[in-house]
Amino acid sequence: MQKEIVSYCISDVNILTLACIKFRQLLIKSGNVCPYTEAYTIASSCNKLFRRNFLKADTIGLIPRQGYRYRDNQSKVAIQWLLWEEKVRKINIVHAAKQQEIVLGGLPVDGYCAETNQIFEMMGCFYHGCVKCFKNDRDKPIRKHLVKINHLRELGYEVVVKWECEFNKDKDSDVRKYVSEHPLAHFTPLNARDSFYGGRTGNIKSYYKVKEGEKINYIDICSLYPWVCKYGKFPIGHPKVLVGEDCLKLDLTQMEGIIKCKVLPPQNLFHPVLPIKLNNKLMFPLCYSCAKGFTQEECHHVIEDRAFVGTWVVDEIVKAWQMIIKL
Repeated sequence: MQKEIVSYCISDVNILTLACIKFRQLLIKSGNVCPYTEAYTIASSCNKLFRRNFLKADTIGLIPRQGYRYRDNQSKVAIQWLLWEEKVRKINIVHAAKQQEIVLGGLPVDGYCAETNQIFEMMGCFYHGCVKCFKNDRDKPIRKHLVKINHLRELGYEVVVKWECEFNKDKDSDVRKYVSEHPLAHFTPLNARDSFYGGRTGNIKSYYKVKEGEKINYIDICSLYPWVCKYGKFPIGHPKVLVGEDCLKLDLTQMEGIIKCKVLPPQNLFHPVLPIKLNNKLMFPLCYSCAKGFTQEECHHVIEDRAFVGTWVVDEIVKAWQMIIKL
C-alpha cells in the first residue's frame, strides 16, 4: 500500500511538471511571456501578455507621482493671492492649485494668464528678501528674483509682482471671506486611489421566516471582477482637471471620470449608496457625525454635521443623485 502511495505521488508530480513546462511553452509561443520569471499568477501573466502584445502606445495615462494638482510647492498665501487676482481681474490664472506651475522662458512662474499675457509672482518675504521685513542677508535672494523678473519682461510678458507682507496688509474682510471659502485654498487634491473602496459583504437580515407562498432564492455571483474587466469601462489617456466653479455647470450623466465633492445623503435610505472610509472601517453612512461616533440612536444632527467629503467614480454620484443625495 505504501509503495502504491509513493508511486502515485511521483506520477502526480511528473504530470504536473510536464503540464507546467507545456503551459510555459504555450504562453511564450502565443504571447512572448514566461509565467514563471515575469509573473507569478494567471492574472499577472495575462496582464503582461495584454500589455506586451495588444495595448497600443500612449493609451493608458500614467498619473504623475505628485498628481495633477499641487504638483509644485507653492505657499498657501500665494494661492490665496492668485485666487483673489482671478476674481478682481475676472480672468483665468493657471497655477499649482489647478495643475502645475507654467514654465515660461525656462523659468517656473507662480501664475500665468494666457489671455492677457500676464505673469503673476508672489514674493515671499523670507525667501525673496523683503527690504521692509528683513534688513540683513537679503541681497542675494532678492537679486536672483529680480533677474528672473527682468528676464520675463524682456521676453514680452507683463509681470505682476506682490510681496507677501503687502498682501497680508491689504487683506480686508471681503478678501479673507473669499479665500477662506474657496475650495482650491483648502481641499486637498483628488487622489484617484481614494475612489477604490475594495470589496464588501453585508448581512442585511440574519434570520427570515418564510411566509406562505414565498420563496427564498440563493444567488452566488462568481467571477465578477474578470467580468467587469472584460465588459466594463476603463479610462484612457489623461483627464481634464476641473476645479471649483468650473464644476457647477457639469452634466455628470454625460461624462466619465472621478469626482471629489461634498455630499448630503437623505435620511430615509435603507441601502445607502456612497461609501467612505472612517474609523478604519468601510461605511455607507447617511450621517457623517453618527458614523464617526458609532451612534445607534435617531439622528438629530444639522446639515453641516451630516454631510461628508469623498472621492467616487462619477457613475456612483449619478446613482446617488437619483436617490436624492444633495451635492
